[in-house]
Amino acid sequence: MTAKKVWFKNECIFVETTDNIIEIMPLSWFKRLKNASEQDLLDFELWDDNSWIQLEKLGEDLSVDDFFTFKKEACSLIYS
Repeated sequence: MTAKKVWFKNECIFVETTDNIIEIMPLSWFKRLKNASEQDLLDFELWDDNSWIQLEKLGEDLSVDDFFTFKKEACSLIYS
């Protein structure tokens, strides 16, 4: 899967794919992201044909595929 949009809201990371599917994960699942500043979170890059989210300053690389295959608990937030 490939991402076309990534954003952060209500202590979660949202990913929208090129197929217009949206998935979210709580930032608390990621040790390096849960206490990161808003500026550090917004300083990300999509790479490897938009299949990875790289947050270089935070030392975190996230696979877009993992957003759709890994489930730990629901992040009960509205997408808007």
